[in-house]
Amino acid sequence: MKSALLWSLLALNVALGVAVVNKYVTPAYAQVGRPSDYLMVPAQVNGISTGVVFIVANPGQYVGPPLSLSFVAKMFFILLACLNAFLYYVSGLKRAADGVEAGEEAPSGAKVSAAVSLFLWVAVMYWGRVLQFFGKSF
Repeated sequence: MKSALLWSLLALNVALGVAVVNKYVTPAYAQVGRPSDYLMVPAQVNGISTGVVFIVANPGQYVGPPLSLSFVAKMFFILLACLNAFLYYVSGLKRAADGVEAGEEAPSGAKVSAAVSLFLWVAVMYWGRVLQFFGKSF
């Protein structure tokens, strides 16, 4: 039963992600993507698929009662990082940052968003690494 719930949540997240990307990414940007954009795709697929395999293999370790503090913290920081990225695109900071030429100062809001993003993704990596120590793996 738990694995069916996890797979349905995964399908819902993928559908929501596709809807958000299709709404806020312009076709011109999608066609002119930098080469580094295409290098991220295999890494993201690998990270997501291994995470799903870990949860499906032993869901009680992560989502069973009592909840693992490190798993909840990692998911919380992922949610905050996604919210930060969403706000970056929706608030117009991306358009303002794209208009900056070489040698010009980037908007302060874009700098703050970048710093928050760095902090949040480092926190995600930290809680992912300590998952085996603070989780219920032993």
